[in-house]
Amino acid sequence: MDNRQQDLEEALEYRYGRARQDTLLTFHWLDAQGRFQTEVVPNTRDQRKRMAEKYAGATYDVWSRMTTVLGDRSPRGSGRGLRQDTAQACVLWVDLDPKLRTDESIAQWRERTLAELEAFDPPPSRIESSGRGFYPMWAIEPTEDWQWVEEANKWLALRLNGDSGYDAAKILRLPGTLNPKKDVNEWATTVRTGSTTYGRQDFKQASLSQDEQELRAITIQPTDLPSFFGDELANRYPKLWARIESEESARAVGAQLKDTKGRVDRSHNDYYIACQLLRLRRTQGEVYSVLTHPLWFSGDKFRTSGYKEAYVLTTIQSASTIVDASWKNAAQSAERIMEMDEYWLYLGDWYVYNSSTGMFEPNALQKIRRAVYAIAGDDWSIDKSNAVVKRIAEEKERDDRVLTELINVRNGMLDPMTGELMDHSAAFDCLYQLDAVWKPERVYTDHVDAFVGEILQPDEIEIWWQFCGYCLYTNLPMTSRILLFIIGPAQSGKSELLYAQRYFLGKQNVTSLQLGDLTGEGNSFTTSGLVNSLLNIDDDVDPNTTIRRTGTLKKLATGSPLSIEKKGRTPVSMELVVKMAFAANAYPSFGMSLDDALQTRLRVLGVRNHPPFNRDNPDRRVNAHLELLSVAENRDAWLYRCVEGYRQLAELNWEFPETVTTSARKQELEQREDSIVAFLTQFDFEGQEIPMRALTGKYQMYCALNGERAETWRRFSDRLKETADRLGLGVHEGNLVTVWRKGQHQ
Repeated sequence: MDNRQQDLEEALEYRYGRARQDTLLTFHWLDAQGRFQTEVVPNTRDQRKRMAEKYAGATYDVWSRMTTVLGDRSPRGSGRGLRQDTAQACVLWVDLDPKLRTDESIAQWRERTLAELEAFDPPPSRIESSGRGFYPMWAIEPTEDWQWVEEANKWLALRLNGDSGYDAAKILRLPGTLNPKKDVNEWATTVRTGSTTYGRQDFKQASLSQDEQELRAITIQPTDLPSFFGDELANRYPKLWARIESEESARAVGAQLKDTKGRVDRSHNDYYIACQLLRLRRTQGEVYSVLTHPLWFSGDKFRTSGYKEAYVLTTIQSASTIVDASWKNAAQSAERIMEMDEYWLYLGDWYVYNSSTGMFEPNALQKIRRAVYAIAGDDWSIDKSNAVVKRIAEEKERDDRVLTELINVRNGMLDPMTGELMDHSAAFDCLYQLDAVWKPERVYTDHVDAFVGEILQPDEIEIWWQFCGYCLYTNLPMTSRILLFIIGPAQSGKSELLYAQRYFLGKQNVTSLQLGDLTGEGNSFTTSGLVNSLLNIDDDVDPNTTIRRTGTLKKLATGSPLSIEKKGRTPVSMELVVKMAFAANAYPSFGMSLDDALQTRLRVLGVRNHPPFNRDNPDRRVNAHLELLSVAENRDAWLYRCVEGYRQLAELNWEFPETVTTSARKQELEQREDSIVAFLTQFDFEGQEIPMRALTGKYQMYCALNGERAETWRRFSDRLKETADRLGLGVHEGNLVTVWRKGQHQ
């Protein structure tokens, strides 16, 4: 037995040796013609040895399904079977593809990643190399609970920044075989292995998204196509066959192109194929086999996207909803499309209502055009598509939308003040949903509290939760607004805190415009990116940034209308609901731009002096927010704390409080940025009477000695009393000015 055969035999024993012998194993490979093939064998030791002998040393792609399959559920055709066919799993896994840092080589990434895996908790009991990336694995007691396996895999993948291949029917490359990709061409091997077996209590579960749950429910099995399938289509439906056979033939019969290079839009083409085949009463299994075909153009996107079936399943599912419609005219087609879904057009963007989430989802124009594609069939043209879009726009275009103080959560529309839940409805015009459930009577906040408490000073935690609740207020106008800054050294957790809020709100609802873009470095379209955003985060403000123009920042901080300009559309003026948060190692330079209007809107939080957040410190690791909020009960707890903060702010009439530490930080910023504040703070007046011009001269001298830019005499005079009062100083003005520490002299 050579080393590769032994490596593969040991790998198969590790993956399947503890599973029942009445289950099945599936092996998959690409043959010389590039066709995806499947072999199914019983899960016995003899068969595992035979497979190791057969595939060891293979110089073509070879994979096996990570879970065993029920004995009566042998995969049909060349597929890998459904996740519902799972009999048992003996391991958990993560698929780690290289994500290189700047100027990092593959070798350096491997060295860094192996060190991170060694420090990971729980450490993998086995690590395999795919020839390019890694497959860390955790041996577990054999389980039939494939749903738990998927959710535990997702929890591990999120923490390790792995790929999304955590479904129970996942196939992984086999050690002892070659990864023949042109940019790889290396052997898959076992890197290290151990004997540790974990229990379920060692892992948490990351809940699946709405889309992932819907995908999990689809049970489409591939069906073997008859040998005459292609010839029959070519003879009876030549245009449809042309769309299937090759890109050249699809282009020749008018398939929609993706770009000026003449490349066919594969998504549109596959959708057309699915609709037409279903209209011809072909089964969903046959459509699946066409869209995953190893040679035809119809399977090209499936092959080049890494054989991920999610795209195929959603394409078939979407096509199934409209195959009974036929083209008559644009008006009737538009009516049919509007009967199926609720659309609206707002500020040039199309949205469609999803009844399962209670929200209007963006990028709906593609769905309309696909529906026209399905209805028109071979009679489709871009003119017909545009005519339908225009007809729907005439009914659905809107200048504004309903704003509400209700919060869209998984189990309904939440009134944050009363805690009452209402059913989801399109009438709320909601553009987001929080992936959390409102259940205040069954909430456990210890993990969430510990995470925030490790980062912020104790007297600032309440302000943080008030800010998080403030992010959920989406009605206008707002009574009060703030700009939140979190200041602290590198790896102190400040970015982790903002990442957690971004994850909770949903990445699609959070923008990331930098402070520099909002203070003069952006362009006329910059603010359009903030429309419909709940929060904007700059998690790494450059401390060398000098803020010279604060007009946009002030409007965002005060709620004044902003000019919103999108390409090809007339600019509009509107107030935005977006909130602003920034993290920095040190204060940026405001210079003369930190005036009273901006200063009063700032809230500055600091971080605790703890060990850093990095991979060498397992209690404060990078991506700790993912470990926390990938767990459903922790997202529910985060929601609970947000609502508490929301209610506290409402009781304060939306005026954010100041604490001793936040006031001290703001004063530190003022003293650094405001030359008048610095002068009054550092100069010892002792209650002496000083002529105004002499006091101004002392101020100008102070600025000259310290390299500060001095305010004008009139500006200094106008700001003197207001600034002194804010600093706890007393001032008598007149020809002679008296300044004293309050309580020191009257």
